[in-house]
Amino acid sequence: MNTEQVRQLISQGEGNTVEFKENLPTPTDLAKEMAAFANTDGGWLLVGVADQGEIRGVKFNEQSAELVLNVARNNCVPHLHPHIETIDLDGTTIAAIRVERGRQKPYQANERIYVRIGASTRVATQVELLSMLQESGLLSFDQLPVLNATLDDLDLDKARAYLTQQTDPAHLVADSEVLELLTHLKVIVRYEEQRIPSIGGLLLFGKAPQRELMHSELRAARFQGRDVVGPISDKLDCRGTLPEIIDQATEFVRRNRRIVPRMEGIRRIDVEEYPLPAVREAIANAVAHRDYALTGSSIRLFLFDDRLEIISPGRLIFPVTLESLGHTRETRNRLIVRVLRDLGYIEDLGTGIRRIRAAMANSGLRPPVFAEEHHQFIITLYGATVEKNGITAPAIDATAQWGLNERQARAVEYLKTYGQITRGEYCALTGIQKSTAHQDLQGMVLKGIIVQQGKGRGVRYVWNRPASDDLPDD
Repeated sequence: MNTEQVRQLISQGEGNTVEFKENLPTPTDLAKEMAAFANTDGGWLLVGVADQGEIRGVKFNEQSAELVLNVARNNCVPHLHPHIETIDLDGTTIAAIRVERGRQKPYQANERIYVRIGASTRVATQVELLSMLQESGLLSFDQLPVLNATLDDLDLDKARAYLTQQTDPAHLVADSEVLELLTHLKVIVRYEEQRIPSIGGLLLFGKAPQRELMHSELRAARFQGRDVVGPISDKLDCRGTLPEIIDQATEFVRRNRRIVPRMEGIRRIDVEEYPLPAVREAIANAVAHRDYALTGSSIRLFLFDDRLEIISPGRLIFPVTLESLGHTRETRNRLIVRVLRDLGYIEDLGTGIRRIRAAMANSGLRPPVFAEEHHQFIITLYGATVEKNGITAPAIDATAQWGLNERQARAVEYLKTYGQITRGEYCALTGIQKSTAHQDLQGMVLKGIIVQQGKGRGVRYVWNRPASDDLPDD
């Protein structure tokens, strides 16, 4: 870390990932701060800086560094491995202790589990502890029992239909096999010598899942205007099993989306405001991956005049980040993901986000926006909208000017946004076979538009031009 980076951290003040200490804390307090960072998003402990950001300096020698490492080893469980460095700021020394976001959560300090919330450190709640256990792969929340439910709350006909679909079609699953198979899948779990539905089991095959899990509904609303203060023209509380909720929410968007005129040359064509494949994928993604341990929040779907927002309780699960979204794969709800995959609602290959991007690009629309705010993950899709001078969504206009076919031009728009594309993504974007995709991509390689990298299944094609650059004249 250089002096400019340190000054920038100090200027931002204390927060979720930064803590100031005028002097090196006691071992008890030091363990507490480091464990809290590891349990949350990682962070910097800057020693020699007062609470308001005044740089006071500190005497920090080899013995001080050894103390920090000993505390990380002996007072934190599992052990932590902080990075320590000293920085000279105009003749004043401060120490920077960096703790990475942990991979073995939860971390204990002084026999307690702490988290970082804003600029403060506090003991984790039960819900936060459950989320940490999920993140570390030690617990799949959807496989925990629903204590107030019984087997009578499951729709065994729905479960039998699913099981039959997953086996030989000629083999009809017998009644005696259903409970055994559902127990094996963790749809049914044992609790105090009884068999009762799991959370995922009730959500997937329950007769009335919201009776016990009220927060599992999806609340949809169509607002007039561009924010939530506008009047609501339509709303729906989507309830039932998770597949039913996905279908209801998708239908809600379908009935509320508009048909938008677009001019292509002298021809007028009508386009849909949002491509339904992107909408359905985004809804299914929220339903499959939300944090069901957060019982005070439901998924919300808001339609505005210019965009669609899907707000899902729970942040991205480690190691997935906003930067790696669509390429790094992990899930907190293993049972839910498995069944929704088997039923065809999602892909279990980590391709859902890329399919959303491809569907939006294929319709000539802005790329989707992904964000994390507090304990929420938000997907925003910008639809085709009309203003005085026509459509505001970006048009694909590279065919004649750049000597490309329409498929290649669409790929150029995709590349400008994401920087690279695979043959599979090209096929999803354009709807063509792999052999034709290979020919198109090789043509773009020969023109110098993209560069092929990797071998075999790892081949990808990387954008070879700055965003402002035009392709060379033929």
